[in-house]
Amino acid sequence: MRIAIIDFFEDYLLNQLKLNHFNFDYFPEKQRIDLLYVNNYDVLILKSKTRIDEEFLNYWKSLKYIIRAGAGIDHIDTDALYHRDIALITTNEGNANAVAEHAMGLLLALLNNILKANQEVKNFQWIREANRGFELEGKTVGIIGYGNTGSAFAKKLKSFDCKILAYDKYKSGFSNEYVTESDLFTLQQNSDIISFHVPLTSETYYYFDEHFVKQLKKPIWLLNLSRGQVIKTDILPSLLEQNKLLGCALDVLEYENFKDIPPDYKILLKKLFAYDNCIFTPHIGGWSFESALKINNLIISNLQKIKNKF
Repeated sequence: MRIAIIDFFEDYLLNQLKLNHFNFDYFPEKQRIDLLYVNNYDVLILKSKTRIDEEFLNYWKSLKYIIRAGAGIDHIDTDALYHRDIALITTNEGNANAVAEHAMGLLLALLNNILKANQEVKNFQWIREANRGFELEGKTVGIIGYGNTGSAFAKKLKSFDCKILAYDKYKSGFSNEYVTESDLFTLQQNSDIISFHVPLTSETYYYFDEHFVKQLKKPIWLLNLSRGQVIKTDILPSLLEQNKLLGCALDVLEYENFKDIPPDYKILLKKLFAYDNCIFTPHIGGWSFESALKINNLIISNLQKIKNKF
């Protein structure tokens, strides 16, 4: 069983692969064009740098398994894998807790003006009334997408005495003592806070758009810890100006490579950066030291299962 790793990984994974006597090659710096010609492998381990599509797979003819470290498979053509009988294994449960904790931190910072107040104090400004916050207790939180991260976020919220509504198009029967399964319209009508935890697909592209906003009964705080394209970013400034959006916390953006950012999108971001009630983090929701260890252990565990099939 030959294994190729095409993204940067911690030494821990590489050492575990050696200890378990796996035959692997490590190509963290190779770009897609170079990887097309390094292709005689059974298993491919990757993160999100390289798009896996028909062209790529036409070169990697011996490939039988792909292991995705982390969450999100929008860069992988799953239909192409299906037609070639290539199994896709994800490890998204490995960073679910990290995403949930990050979402919790963003939400509390947003409701309590923590970042704004911190900067003011550092500027020797002692401003209390303008930084009066809101309590999470008694609020209704709507979670869209109730997979690993959505359900982990709900567990963090349960001790705050808030009402939790969750909607997932592909899951049902998950209501429990602290989460109420909901349809989308009910969630839109009742939520004070809406948090997105969905994969990026044709169905979820610009999920939060003008039509979605029209279904809202009251102003909301918005969180996105899924993919940037789930939110139609260009509608956010007007929503903030009209107080239809009380604030937003975004861990992801439509364009995350700032070196190649389109000029219009850069202008849009500058507008959003000027709002004190907008918080941004650089796609680090699942990027904890512990999640890296969990994901690496899941990779090893899956490789051991695969090895038994060879």
